[in-house]
Amino acid sequence: MAEAVKKWAELSPYAYAAPRAYAVGRCLDDSYGIKSREDHYQKLKVAAKQGSSDAELYLAVEHLGAAADETPADEKNSGHVVKGMIWLKRAVAHKNADARALFAFHLMNGTYIEKDLKRGQELLHEAAEAGSLAAREELAEAYRAGGLDLPIDPHLADQWRKSALDLAASLNSRSIFEGDGGSATSAQ
Repeated sequence: MAEAVKKWAELSPYAYAAPRAYAVGRCLDDSYGIKSREDHYQKLKVAAKQGSSDAELYLAVEHLGAAADETPADEKNSGHVVKGMIWLKRAVAHKNADARALFAFHLMNGTYIEKDLKRGQELLHEAAEAGSLAAREELAEAYRAGGLDLPIDPHLADQWRKSALDLAASLNSRSIFEGDGGSATSAQ
């Protein structure tokens, strides 16, 4: 099961965790004739227990997505949030680059976890270096505009932008920067 999740994740045209999780889930459902959400969830759990950090990430995405649809009095204590953060932390511990990027976003925004901008920035850089397209694009934009409490640095913005475009091409995916016709320095 873990090998199947890995194969479908590599074949997915999506570079971001949530749409890729959905696409992989559809492949899983189609290949195994899964009809119920519970069977789908159980197959992902099997893959996660077999060591698939992608499956751990997708379980996190499913739970956190479900939590976003809820309006509990204390969102940090929602069952979906608790389970989602457990799966996300497992994927981060297994060095999944996209999980690190997602966890960094939660840290920097204080969503479902106590806000820690400095640790979030560090983790976002680690995720980008480890191959997360979302992290590379986020860093390019942050250095271009001075977001995420990072300084404006056109040189770094251009480096991350180029890195994002190169990674997207190697993944046969699309970057948010494709077709924008410019660089961070020319946009200044």
